[in-house]
Amino acid sequence: MALAANFAIALNFIDEYNLSKVPLTNPSLLVGLFFGAMLIYSFGAIVLLAIQNVTPVLCLDMRAQIEENPSIL
Repeated sequence: MALAANFAIALNFIDEYNLSKVPLTNPSLLVGLFFGAMLIYSFGAIVLLAIQNVTPVLCLDMRAQIEENPSIL
């Protein structure tokens, strides 16, 4: 499914910038387009992993602060 979405993004890019004379049979061009389109998903996954790793530490720190000073609730 992601491959189809990337292909659609690439075709939309070609139509938007009038790149119809660019040969789509060039393998390095296609690979570059697919990698470029996948960067969005890669960065999103990295951000989600970072949040997943930080969340338990944040929860423990918030609980410690609330136990130390219950008036902050």
